[in-house]
Amino acid sequence: MSRDKDFLSECIGNVTIVTESLLVFQGKIRRHDDDRKGCGGEERERDREFILLELRCAPGLIRENGNIVELDPPVFVEDDVIRINVEEILAIGPSNGCLVDEENGKGKE
Repeated sequence: MSRDKDFLSECIGNVTIVTESLLVFQGKIRRHDDDRKGCGGEERERDREFILLELRCAPGLIRENGNIVELDPPVFVEDDVIRINVEEILAIGPSNGCLVDEENGKGKE
């Protein structure tokens, strides 16, 4: 395992990712598994344009007023592993707890 290749998946804790669509995802970055490779064992070109994120919180949506609300109906749930196109990422940073209150679907204000 090279240090540069696996730095994000091995050394970074939970992160918060905001996309151009104002979706908020929180979770742990995972490295691409071997099953994501092409038939010849090489990494597919399109896979390098995505990151894998194992969700630790319910995804949210940033409203016009700045509040973050839970997606309704939920598209993804905690523990799902999703792929996010790196070109769609507006911001990425540390996660300090879930931004969406899963009991009532409201975000922190």
